[in-house]
Amino acid sequence: GKDTTRRDSHAGFFANAPKALYRHLVRRNQDTQKHHPTFWASNPDFFVDDKANPYSTPPDMPFRWIRGRQVGGRTLTWDAVTPRLSDFEFKAASQDGVGIDWPLCHADLDRHYADLERMNGVYGAEDALPQIPDGIYAGKSDMTPGEVLFKERVEKHFPGRHVIISRGLNAERTPRKDEEHSKITSISNALARAKATGRVTLRTNAVVARVLTDPSGTTATGVEVVDAKTKQRSELRASRVFLCAGSLESVRILLNSRSPAHPRGLGGSSGNALGHYVMDHSAGNVYFTMPEVAENGASYAFSGASSIMVPRFQNLGAQTEPFLRGYGVWGGIQRMPVPGFLRKKRKVAFGFLCGRSEVLPDYDNFVEIDDTLVDAWGIPSLRIHCAWKPRDIELAEAARKETETMVREAGGEV
Repeated sequence: GKDTTRRDSHAGFFANAPKALYRHLVRRNQDTQKHHPTFWASNPDFFVDDKANPYSTPPDMPFRWIRGRQVGGRTLTWDAVTPRLSDFEFKAASQDGVGIDWPLCHADLDRHYADLERMNGVYGAEDALPQIPDGIYAGKSDMTPGEVLFKERVEKHFPGRHVIISRGLNAERTPRKDEEHSKITSISNALARAKATGRVTLRTNAVVARVLTDPSGTTATGVEVVDAKTKQRSELRASRVFLCAGSLESVRILLNSRSPAHPRGLGGSSGNALGHYVMDHSAGNVYFTMPEVAENGASYAFSGASSIMVPRFQNLGAQTEPFLRGYGVWGGIQRMPVPGFLRKKRKVAFGFLCGRSEVLPDYDNFVEIDDTLVDAWGIPSLRIHCAWKPRDIELAEAARKETETMVREAGGEV
């Protein structure tokens, strides 16, 4: 990815409005990326140029691929929420028969989760809930008065539901004046630690085209890269190759790594599984006010650690709902500025909650190489075949409906 500098950090919409509006109204080169809400809240440079990074879809299966190709990747635009997965996710297929279980469980990952939590300084509380395993925390953030009221009323009215302080990084997305980058970015954390060893060379503007292998095709030997500025190709040799380009982009590299030993791409011999079972997720936002609670929006931080969660409470151990699997809810109250049209009317607390659910694995959701379409560096692009099935829509609708129900039960107005 391209390098990022202090002036590229999250400065908010108004600092970047002229650039964003020019791209939106004149160049129209981020028509897909602009649909992500963080696009308008942060720096447009943290999202790709759609014209330089094209992809195709069938006419009846539109898909918005949100991407960030710069040092730090999506950690420059994420919410820094870091809950652990539980065995309700890892072993879900054993309960409902859809897909297959993961070949590992939470116990296998426990010490690795702990290492990452210590390294990143994850905040949270030990809630003793099996659906969201406890971790190693550096501290615990406090709930706002509005969140305390929400918790009291939801837990009283809905036995078995829990409103907890979120697990995540305790830093704002926008860097302080004395910081080069926010602490929630990999630039300030994992990458900084790696560079400090003196054994890391960071090479920007090197676009990976494919993985190289030995003649037998059994060992990866490096990657072929394209210089983003000169378009010249070169090879980088290595004893180990890790693809960390995101789910779709990493698969694109594998599919483009075709050779006599791997005519369908690297990993293409796996029973036609490579590129299939694309798993999207839904995020249904609900915005509301809390008439019984004062605004105070500027007093409370909103970050991965400074927020609330309602962990999954459906189908835990037994199939009790008409839909499969489950969803969780994340957001905050009194942590966001109240929209102007609401502030003029009354100075009450403003809230945001997002119901999040998974899209279940389906063979017909897949990506393949579109040999008729290349990106700005001459690398074949993806054709994405992905659509929500009725079961996915049913789950997403349930998450949205129940989030609104909890808001109203807590005295909020959607």
